[in-house]
Amino acid sequence: MRIAVTGATGFIGTHLVKELAASGHDVVGVDLRPPDEATAAYLGPDGDRVRFATADLAVRGHLEDAAPGPFDGVVHAAVVTSTAEVEAADPGRVVSVNLLGTIETLRVARVWRARRFIYVSSSGVYGETDPAIPLTEDAPLQLRSLYTMTKYASERLVASANGEDGLAGASIRIAAPYGPMERPTGARTVMSIIHGLAHAAVEGRPVRLAGGGHGRDWTYAGDVGRAVGWLLRTPRLARACYNVSSGTVRTVADVARTLALLVPGFAWRPAASSACDLDGGRGQRRGPLDLARIHALGFAPRYGLREGLEETVAWIRRVG
Repeated sequence: MRIAVTGATGFIGTHLVKELAASGHDVVGVDLRPPDEATAAYLGPDGDRVRFATADLAVRGHLEDAAPGPFDGVVHAAVVTSTAEVEAADPGRVVSVNLLGTIETLRVARVWRARRFIYVSSSGVYGETDPAIPLTEDAPLQLRSLYTMTKYASERLVASANGEDGLAGASIRIAAPYGPMERPTGARTVMSIIHGLAHAAVEGRPVRLAGGGHGRDWTYAGDVGRAVGWLLRTPRLARACYNVSSGTVRTVADVARTLALLVPGFAWRPAASSACDLDGGRGQRRGPLDLARIHALGFAPRYGLREGLEETVAWIRRVG
């Protein structure tokens, strides 16, 4: 298959590109930023099946000009991962990329005569929930930020386009992603607590950790790439939305303890939020994602917390 991936040099986008290329697809990766040395190094030999193009999805026609079709499938992962500060300072950019960018990508997908469209959404649309209760795709939503509003609106746009001109589309909601290639970029301004802990462990910095009891359904980014590849290949998408995660809640302290096993000498201790180096309790509390829908298609995550952290630590050691 010939696949177009938007947001291709971002954190999740790089994993999407690598997984799809490794599976034998011809990939055109589109992003506002061209790939850098770290991207090329992470893709390795798989990069031979990837062509990159630059485009601003908020500008009508840029995507179509940058990546001439046709394409068999489109994976739309371009996004501004915003904070309250970013949304207050530049709400127009958040809307133009996260929502108008989806409208434009759907328009161009029809021009490309694509038959499959996968949108990368977020479990953030569920808001804060009881950590003990798994979340199905039908759970009530809490859209309390511009980011989650644009994510859900994009999901609905993809669902409404389903069946038009032969296009079959679906969205995935991913929970708390982490892994190689997570780093600050123009579009990604908030790093996971795993990013901070793993870098501290590899760099030999002791950590005073607050919020160790805070749990998340951590998702290794490579499993997101595998899930998207699975949805592109599956003969029929029975649902408009699928949860993608590890399906298990693990605490921030679990992460720190596992890193201490993987990186001997890594020292951390609990601390109050007023006297900490890293605070793992700032994110929303949320139950694990129920994976029954995507399990029914035959997909299951490959990485548990330890395996995902091993890959993350190995990557940090390679890049320095």
